[in-house]
Amino acid sequence: MQQTSRKPLTIAAIVVVLFFGGLIILSRNLSFTPDPGPSGNSGADENTPAASGSSFIGYDSLLNVGVTVDQVSALQKALQQYKPMSTTGTTIDMSKGTLTPYAPSQRDPLLRPSIGTSVVVNQKTTYRITFYYWGTSSIELLIYDSTGKTKLFDSGTVTATN
Repeated sequence: MQQTSRKPLTIAAIVVVLFFGGLIILSRNLSFTPDPGPSGNSGADENTPAASGSSFIGYDSLLNVGVTVDQVSALQKALQQYKPMSTTGTTIDMSKGTLTPYAPSQRDPLLRPSIGTSVVVNQKTTYRITFYYWGTSSIELLIYDSTGKTKLFDSGTVTATN
């Protein structure tokens, strides 16, 4: 009789071990790592000129903090809306700035996550930027002077397709 009561307990233990083992295996296989693709870049055109002729450097690092490829494209589009960055042949370099992710806060009435960093235009002018991102393709870009105190530009909502 004791042996019969152990069978359901043993079966239940095996099921639990298999279930949690499967979860561990799935979580390792489903983790996000950008696919370098055939050209070796991570999907964000790090050094490739955009349609307007501007070059973007260092933007692939945004993928590591949860920004989507569409949001990176929207950010590049928004940067080009600001006149000093809209000239053909402009290099907009984000590789020298430190990415500072901000959790949603009371500063933003919509409680959107944001990232702050700096960009260098044509290797001489530095701007501080903050951009809010939400959904899978929407961003709003704020550009400040190099001190981060004077707001120079607000893009409004930008997506990769608008």
